[in-house]
Amino acid sequence: MLLAAVLLWGGNWVAAKLAVGAVPPITLATLRYAVAAPLLLLWLARQGPLPRVERRDLLPLLALGVLYGVASNLLFLVGLQFAPSVDGAILYPGFQPVFAALIAVVLLGELLRGRQLFGFAVALAGLVLVVGGGQASASGGQARLLGDLMFLAGAIIWAYTNVLARLISRRLSPMAVTTYSALICLPLLLLLSLLLEDGWARLPSALPWAWPSLGYMALVSTGPPTLFFYTGIRRLGVARASAFSYLIPVSGVAFTVLLLGEAVLPLQIAGGLLVLVGLWLVSRPATASSVQQLRILRQESRP
Repeated sequence: MLLAAVLLWGGNWVAAKLAVGAVPPITLATLRYAVAAPLLLLWLARQGPLPRVERRDLLPLLALGVLYGVASNLLFLVGLQFAPSVDGAILYPGFQPVFAALIAVVLLGELLRGRQLFGFAVALAGLVLVVGGGQASASGGQARLLGDLMFLAGAIIWAYTNVLARLISRRLSPMAVTTYSALICLPLLLLLSLLLEDGWARLPSALPWAWPSLGYMALVSTGPPTLFFYTGIRRLGVARASAFSYLIPVSGVAFTVLLLGEAVLPLQIAGGLLVLVGLWLVSRPATASSVQQLRILRQESRP
C-alpha cells in the first residue's frame, strides 16, 4: 500500500505542473477536493454507518484539514509556479521523512534504532546528490529558490500531519480520517479561491486543456494514496511509513523525465540508488532478537 501511494504521488507532480499552468493554484486545489471529497464520502458510507467523531478528535481533524488539505496543498501548487516540478518532486517528499521521524520522536516517543538512523543518513546523502546534480545544470535564480523554500515548508507541514494522522488513527480508520479531513478543507479552499483568485471566471476556457491532469489529481492522487499512506502509518508507525516518501523523488523524477522531457544527470541516478538503499535500511522489519533487546532496555529503564 505504501509503494502504491508513492507511485501515485510521484505522477502527481507531472499532472500538477501541467494543470497549474492553466488553472490558478487555489482554484485547482478546490476542484481537486470538490471531486475527491464526495467520492471518498460515498466510499466510506458503503462500508457501513459513518464513524462517529469524538470530541477529542475534532481539533486534530480540523488541523489535518487546514494543514494538509489547505496549507500543504497550496505550498505545493504555488511552488510549482516558481520552480520546476523536478525540484518539488525531490524536495517536498524527500525531506518529509526526516521531519516526520524527528517530530514522532519528540511528540510520540517513537524510537529510532541505529540501523534506521544510518538508513536516514544514506537516503539523505542520496537526496543531496539528486538535488545537487539537478542544480548543477539548473537556472531560475531567486524565483526558483522561493519555490524550493515553499516545497520545504510544505514538507514540514506534511510531516506534522503524519503525526496527527497517527494519533487519530488509533480511534478512527484511515478511510474516515482521509474523508473527514477532505470535507473540512473543501469549504476553506472554496472560500480562499473566491476571495483571492479569479480562476472560476477563466475555468471554461482552461478546462479543455487541464481536465486530464485535473482528473488524475482528483481521482487518482488525492484519496487513494492518502488512504494507503495513513494505513501504513497506523501499521508501521510514522518513521518507517514516512521513509517510503524517499521513493517519491525517484518516481517523480522518472515521471518528469518520461512525460515532460526534463533531463536527468548520472549524479542524480546515483543519488536515487542511494535513496533506495537508505529506504530499505529504515523500513526493514526488526529481527526477533533486536525486538527482544529493545523490550529488555525498556524494562531496565523503568523506575
